[in-house]
Amino acid sequence: MAAINGRIGFRGYTQKDIITKECGGILTFSPTNIVENQLSIGSKNTYITRNKYDESPEIQVHNGDILFVKTGSTLGKSALIKGLMEEATLNPQVVVVRSNYVDNGFLSIALTTESILKQVNSAKIGGAVPTLTETRIKDFSVKIPISIDEVKGIIKLFSELDCLITLHQ
Repeated sequence: MAAINGRIGFRGYTQKDIITKECGGILTFSPTNIVENQLSIGSKNTYITRNKYDESPEIQVHNGDILFVKTGSTLGKSALIKGLMEEATLNPQVVVVRSNYVDNGFLSIALTTESILKQVNSAKIGGAVPTLTETRIKDFSVKIPISIDEVKGIIKLFSELDCLITLHQ
């Protein structure tokens, strides 16, 4: 249903791969960039070298992708990428989720439901630093309406709710 990719193994990065934006660094998203299921590009961003970015095209982040936290205290947080205006990738605590089967806007909403949070809690491993494997995330069950119109209606409703919340803040 969805492709899930993360920064693993030899494609991880070390302190020597971290540079400044001014030196040509590429933005690297971490769990701190996800606030209330929205992408937040704040002042504490991390940037990595172009070489480290280019070696992993499967985790290069684009508008319409979904970020999902797989490691740490904010396990299960997610955000749909909208309005991204620069090249970006992931740090090892986050995976990118993409679907050709269902609208990613709908999928991002589904990933915030109680059903998914229960699956996150039952699938996590580790104590001090809880973790989900990509294999376990791929096994999550998401209920998807059969009707495309129903999917579009759900997306519209949540979009309107997000706008109202933003206005009231």
